[in-house]
Amino acid sequence: MPRVLTVREPWASWIMQGIPGGKDIENRTWRTHHQDWIVIHAAAALARPVPGQFPEFSPEVMAAVEKNRGRVLGIVHLLGCHLERTPECAFHGCESNPWAQWSQPGEKPIYHWELANPRRLVTPFRAEGHLGLWDATPTIEHLLKVEDWQ
Repeated sequence: MPRVLTVREPWASWIMQGIPGGKDIENRTWRTHHQDWIVIHAAAALARPVPGQFPEFSPEVMAAVEKNRGRVLGIVHLLGCHLERTPECAFHGCESNPWAQWSQPGEKPIYHWELANPRRLVTPFRAEGHLGLWDATPTIEHLLKVEDWQ
């Protein structure tokens, strides 16, 4: 059964870009040992805007993001997970990656989930999201098998 990660927009759409500059690190305060393809579900809620946060989103991008809210967008390969500010983080070039976030003193440490090779659905479909890395429902599993892929 595939695992699913619910990600707030606009970050879910950026993960699914599959272009240079697409989001290839997902920042979480918890570690995963899961390494396989995961399903990306766009949360119904938008991420809270942070002034000066990379990247700036155009009105066109935000219109597309609005259509994706609450939908399964596709799959991405979860290659691994490492803690910020470690030799593994340096090996993966996180210091120069604009998607990597860093905790401040007194905050929970951040784990960088390494993502690659997104495959986007032609027509994203509605699904209810959940916290954490969760098991796909039978309906999601079925739709992933019958839907068209880009």
